[in-house]
Amino acid sequence: MLYALTKLAAFVGIGLLWRVVKPWQLSAGALQRPLMALLYSVFLPALALMVFWKMPLNANTLRVAVVVAGSTGLALAAAWFLLRHKPLSPGAKGAMILAAAFSNVVFIGMPVTQTFVATWTSRAAMQFEMFAVFPLIFTAGVMVASSAGGRGGREAPWLDLLKEPMVWAAVIGLLLNGMNARIPPWLNSWLSLLVSGIGIAPLLLIAVGLSLKWQPQWSQLAPVLVIVAGIQLLLLPFLVWALANVIGLAGPQTLRSLMLQAAMPSAILGFVICDRYGLDSSAYAAAFTATTALAVVSASFLHMAMRSGMIS
Repeated sequence: MLYALTKLAAFVGIGLLWRVVKPWQLSAGALQRPLMALLYSVFLPALALMVFWKMPLNANTLRVAVVVAGSTGLALAAAWFLLRHKPLSPGAKGAMILAAAFSNVVFIGMPVTQTFVATWTSRAAMQFEMFAVFPLIFTAGVMVASSAGGRGGREAPWLDLLKEPMVWAAVIGLLLNGMNARIPPWLNSWLSLLVSGIGIAPLLLIAVGLSLKWQPQWSQLAPVLVIVAGIQLLLLPFLVWALANVIGLAGPQTLRSLMLQAAMPSAILGFVICDRYGLDSSAYAAAFTATTALAVVSASFLHMAMRSGMIS
């Protein structure tokens, strides 16, 4: 397990090292923007198309959607209830609520579960992202952000959701899947090369490393960061476990992958929402960095607990 964690951390370390060294005078921020655009516009949509085209459409897929959407919605409600009266500016409060509720499912969760559970868990990661993170962050999350950040009334939140290439790729994949259309060999080969041959997981982890940075106001935010980390790293995976057992989710590996993905740190997508709706991006960066550091410990304990049979 330590060896596997070291491999994952090495790619995050490349992003962190870039922030310090700045090769060719290219800052982390300058590199991060085109890398994120490439991932969100090309690599992740290609993965979403392939996953949703090949994914079995059955009752268990519906159960996964209920589990991830329900647990994320409950985590968002818990974050709002616990943080609404904290002595923070509205922008910082809104940023912290988003940081507590939405997990970094694809950028960290997918490489982690592929390493510790099975390679096919990219499907569970994309289901978590498409059934829970995307729809809820662009609806309920945007409602929180627009009221806290003071940039509400621009346009309907769902219009932002429709601008995401990953959403369209997932919808097209589901439609083709429902029509029982076969993936042409040339397209399957191209998609496989794009999402695995080039190495999407290292790019995702490097993007995470580029996003990590020290925030000077951590001492003032420490009490709130404890609440954010508690919801994100402990409550959310417990909610996934509870809902999965209530509705009878099939497959122990599916449950393990969903719980690990729920136990990931705050979502990178939260930076986009903070920027669009005028939330405190530095407060979000503090939560993102803190939960990323703490997730190394909490996810490791969760993984060991599941392997030992303490959680099933």
